[in-house]
Amino acid sequence: SHDYGMTRIVGGADAKPGAWPWIVSIQNPRTPGTKHFCGGSLIRAQWVLTAAHCFDLTFNISLMYVVIGATQLSQLGSMAQVRQIKKLVQHENYRREDMSNDIALLE
Repeated sequence: SHDYGMTRIVGGADAKPGAWPWIVSIQNPRTPGTKHFCGGSLIRAQWVLTAAHCFDLTFNISLMYVVIGATQLSQLGSMAQVRQIKKLVQHENYRREDMSNDIALLE
């Protein structure tokens, strides 16, 4: 069993608020700890680029949400935005077997 709430980065430094505005945490309320299960990049105001494999075991996308602007997932802070995921668009040629075309968009 892995305790996701105790994951550490050795030799890293705290991110300053607003330093990485395009980094997104994709979260599921059923994931232990911080709820984070995958990352993504904000590429437009309404679109996040991520990996298709993140959603291999997802059955209900409406439960998921993205957190934008957080520098600590354990305490989101005033700059963080939480947005529901409206739509998942996986690459039409994504193959779970060999992870080819492992790309997806979230709206």
